[in-house]
Amino acid sequence: MTWKEFIYPSPKLQELYRLALSICGATILLGAWQDLNYHWGLLTVIPLLFIYQFGSYLTNSRLISKSKKQVLSICMEFIDGVIAGALIVLVGFDSIITLALGATFLITIIGSMKPTAPLDITGLFIGVLSGYWLLPITINPSTTVQLMILLISFAYCLLNTNMARHTHFLLADQHDSVLRQNEWLTLRTFHLSKYLSPALRKAILTGKDVKAGTQEKTLTVFFSDMEGFTRLAENLDPEQLTALLNTYLTEMSEIAFRFGGTVDKVIGDSIMVFFGDPESRGVHSDAVSCVSMALSMKKAMKELQEINPDKERASNAQIMFLVLNTSGLTIIPISIFALRSGAESPTEVFLPILISTFIASLAGLIFVAIRQRINLLNGVVLSYIGGLSLLIGLMLYYVVKHPNKGKPFR
Repeated sequence: MTWKEFIYPSPKLQELYRLALSICGATILLGAWQDLNYHWGLLTVIPLLFIYQFGSYLTNSRLISKSKKQVLSICMEFIDGVIAGALIVLVGFDSIITLALGATFLITIIGSMKPTAPLDITGLFIGVLSGYWLLPITINPSTTVQLMILLISFAYCLLNTNMARHTHFLLADQHDSVLRQNEWLTLRTFHLSKYLSPALRKAILTGKDVKAGTQEKTLTVFFSDMEGFTRLAENLDPEQLTALLNTYLTEMSEIAFRFGGTVDKVIGDSIMVFFGDPESRGVHSDAVSCVSMALSMKKAMKELQEINPDKERASNAQIMFLVLNTSGLTIIPISIFALRSGAESPTEVFLPILISTFIASLAGLIFVAIRQRINLLNGVVLSYIGGLSLLIGLMLYYVVKHPNKGKPFR
């Protein structure tokens, strides 16, 4: 959009304002005709106002080029401001007529949020200044003229409000239509994402020419399937088999898409993925992406194998959770023993509980790790064990060094 298209005013609104301005000018001049002894000059000014108003239709004529229409429309807007300012000076800044003409002028430039408002205001001030210095006479409008100007201004404002209301409803309908279209496109895009690779989906959505055809390309092709799937499928129910395949194929497809591959076929447990179409980063890069994808799939397959397939048996994570939480039950007997032994301060109760709970949790962790063959030589696990051991050691050291800090029970 060019700057001329952006500032091109609304033709209907401007024509309506120009008509109202011409009627107001004719009303003022006809009301003063008798006071000016029926001067013939007034009869020439009134037709000129309506001829000028008729010029608004030239902005919609097909005989004039678009650029000339825009220039003509902007010039006529400026002249509208000049005429409004000259009429205000002609009536001697009569308060009622000035307010009526000012209201129509402001509603025109503010109601439609016109970018040419500074030009219109400049024309108004030029009209006021030039009229104040150049007009040879001023008119004292009668009450009838004032009432007619108020009526014309009110009718114009009412029509302008109705046009703005109609425009608001049209924009609201268009907004709802755009929202519905966006929802429809979002839904279709979601459906496409389930069957197409991201590269192919992006090509379709961006408007590229995607069509079925024959083309010779160098591709990197990847095949994979599950070892022992036939024997496994014979021992599973259809629901279990479906859940297993959905989990496996979803994970493998996401990995393929992440590395830029295109899933070509899924046959049972087998997956065929190729690199190099519709987008290619070079034969070498495609091969590296394919190998990287295969390694990532292998790692993901190990993680999938750790998921507990038997709902009747607890997994390693579940067993570890139960053991660590059960170790906390040592709090109850140790608390009873400490209180019955006549402990004099909270420290004498808290420390045995903390030490026994820590030892029970550590013993349960090591036993489950040995029994379930879980590797505890992990940086995170060792950091937690070392941190807790250090914390308990510091607390014991503090209690030993300051044995009289505890407050006795009352």
